[in-house]
Amino acid sequence: MKSYIKYINSLLVKEKYPASLKKISYKYDIVIHYLTWRCNSRCITCNCWKTPILESEKEVWSVGNIEKLYSTLRAKKVYLTGGEPILIKNFKEIAFAIHKTSGALISFASNAILTEKIKQDISW
Repeated sequence: MKSYIKYINSLLVKEKYPASLKKISYKYDIVIHYLTWRCNSRCITCNCWKTPILESEKEVWSVGNIEKLYSTLRAKKVYLTGGEPILIKNFKEIAFAIHKTSGALISFASNAILTEKIKQDISW
């Protein structure tokens, strides 16, 4: 067992991956992706809205970052959640980028308070 671990480590350290390992691609059935902790509702059963939001966390998911992540993740279904994911300014672009990059079926959780924004964001 130790010799096998040494062999794997030598491959990783020298970056000499066998060609067969490079071709392996994983496909997940479902990925649950928390986009934000922000929320426009103050539910007594959920306190995510009390989580402090750092300025750097607010818009961390650019379309470019999403495309990089999901081009390697290759999920069948992606469930976008958080606090309220629809509060992300570029929610529509993020959802479309995930679908375009991985071919995943997209669903999301919402408290449905912002019904007009939801209508706009889910019409492609």
